Amino acid sequence: MDSSDDIFVYGMDPRTAKGMEPNREALEELFTAIMSTGVEHTKPTHGTLAGAIADEKLLPNLSRIMKAGPDNMIGVQAGFETGSLRLIGKYADRKLAPYDPSEWHWVVKEGVKSMNENYWIPAFTLIMGLDNDETPEDSWETIRLLSELEHEQPDSMFTATALNFVPIGLLGKF
Repeated sequence: MDSSDDIFVYGMDPRTAKGMEPNREALEELFTAIMSTGVEHTKPTHGTLAGAIADEKLLPNLSRIMKAGPDNMIGVQAGFETGSLRLIGKYADRKLAPYDPSEWHWVVKEGVKSMNENYWIPAFTLIMGLDNDETPEDSWETIRLLSELEHEQPDSMFTATALNFVPIGLLGKF
């Protein structure tokens, strides 16, 4: 297992990376090196949906290197966090770079489609009560996006787990 907060930023120089596009060559070298050790399976722990689709050759190439297929699915934790365009733009705009917050719903749908086509299954986390700023409309926007995803892509594979927002400052009080 390859642990990272976002595998798709591996090898990227944020000072020179145009729009946060993944460094495909560095990622291919990384996974080729890992697989050359003789391991049969390797799976990254975390990766953004935007990073997965920012380069159309990235997932097919990594899947080939990692020997992904129907009998070797690649599971990856991909923070969905919210379906709210307002909240994603306010709190997680880097999560969807190089895309704009207004494209978040498309990024989610296209990300799931592309991942699934390449034998990747995203495990989503949904943050409930994000920074105590989530409104009922924000919650409904998340529900609608998940519903659209299930209806528009009925064969899609993903999991969604709700997590309660806990401000980091509260953790020090325990």
